[in-house]
Amino acid sequence: MKIDKVTLYKLAELAKLEIKPEQEEKLTEDLSQIIGWVAQLQEVKTDDVDPLLNMSHEINAMREDVRGNMILREAALAHAKQKDEQFFLVNKVIDNKA
Repeated sequence: MKIDKVTLYKLAELAKLEIKPEQEEKLTEDLSQIIGWVAQLQEVKTDDVDPLLNMSHEINAMREDVRGNMILREAALAHAKQKDEQFFLVNKVIDNKA
């Protein structure tokens, strides 16, 4: 399929792209070539090919979600500059003045 200027500018409008006149020829050639490659791919017989579900054959190593040890929180809070009983206190970083 050959891409003409009308189709090129319609695609540019849909993609919210600005095309300069000096880019027209190169873009129409490139798009026509891409359409040609897609047409070639449509000719490949894939009836006996299973769909690809993911790119890796590795299986995720999952672990049970277990509540952590409270001693770790206490140790971390011991080194905090500002804290209350169980939380770190930080300075305000977002100003709500709108």
